[in-house]
Amino acid sequence: MVETRFCSWRLCWPPIWRLLRLLWPIIALFAFVAGELVFSPDNAGIILSLLIFAYVQSIAFALTSRSRNRSSVVYHFIAVTLSAVVFFWMLERLIAHELTLMLLVPYIAGTVSGSVSGAQISTWIEKKIGAIADMTSGSPFTQRSFIKQAWPIFILLAVLVFHIASQPPRLAWEFSALAALLFAQNFSHTIVSRAGNRNKPTFILGSVLFNGVIQFVILQRLVSYDMDWSLLVPYAVGSVSGSISGALISMRIEHRIGASTDAHVRAAKAPQLVLWPIGALFLFVLIESLLIRQIAFLLLTIYGLALAQNFSFMLVSRARNRNNILYHALASVFSNGVWFLTFRELYVTGLEWSFVVPYMGGVASGSLLAYNVSIWIERRIGAVADTSK
Repeated sequence: MVETRFCSWRLCWPPIWRLLRLLWPIIALFAFVAGELVFSPDNAGIILSLLIFAYVQSIAFALTSRSRNRSSVVYHFIAVTLSAVVFFWMLERLIAHELTLMLLVPYIAGTVSGSVSGAQISTWIEKKIGAIADMTSGSPFTQRSFIKQAWPIFILLAVLVFHIASQPPRLAWEFSALAALLFAQNFSHTIVSRAGNRNKPTFILGSVLFNGVIQFVILQRLVSYDMDWSLLVPYAVGSVSGSISGALISMRIEHRIGASTDAHVRAAKAPQLVLWPIGALFLFVLIESLLIRQIAFLLLTIYGLALAQNFSFMLVSRARNRNNILYHALASVFSNGVWFLTFRELYVTGLEWSFVVPYMGGVASGSLLAYNVSIWIERRIGAVADTSK
């Protein structure tokens, strides 16, 4: 006699149930987008196009975020080039629509789902090519000459020189300055990203302060030119060459100081928290607010938004480089929503120079705070970076 077995759909299809349980934040966001389409049918074209743009942009950025924390220069070069072009396009679309709040939900839905998809694609690529995150072992890759690893930079510089030579003198100077700023910003951002994914918190502070100032100046310049497409070449060249250079330098620093990606998860004792710089940075913001009382509330608002923005950036950067999908999806919702609101506030208020101190203070404080929170979360859930090992 054949025994008949009955089971619930959860037991019969466990992979589907696990996937739904992991991806519920994305499903909820798409439900909100569907509701927005029902209530705003006239804006359906804008909402759906932004959703697609944001999805593609976030896949590209997830590939870049993981590749800049791995050992393959070729993979990093391809990913960061794609990311620079798509992000420029995305920023141009957001500014063209004046960052209206109607765009917030489709932007978050597209970026969160793209970030999770991109991390999964990147994990597959890393396993195929053997790219690793931890550079403390002294692998042959870290011992090659800088020139041999930096070949993409020289190709990009040749493209930039050709592009600048075809421009009028005034634009040639502007493009050169923009490319230099983007090189500096992406150089420091890559070091911040790699430092934030390792176990040496003092490695983060200097680079994140520098990155905050340069980031603010670049946003000023891009907005002042209305994201004109002629800026794409200097934007892409500066971004890609800075990102690759930062990764190469960071690899050597990590190797020298023994900065590891997963040591805090495997260690018996939790690492010591580093929080004192947050108080020091807030003091500078408070002093400026007291000196310029007529805009004190705005300065503190920008500080709070910048802190939340970089807290979420650091959190999602670490989550994207670990092996826990739910941790990544929840961190992405927070990250992309806060970035949109922060950039919108800066754009609407005109990116004044008086905002540099609160923006820089918030950026640095958020990164350091998120670093400490991420360390605690990863130890609790056992999330690690080197899934290719």
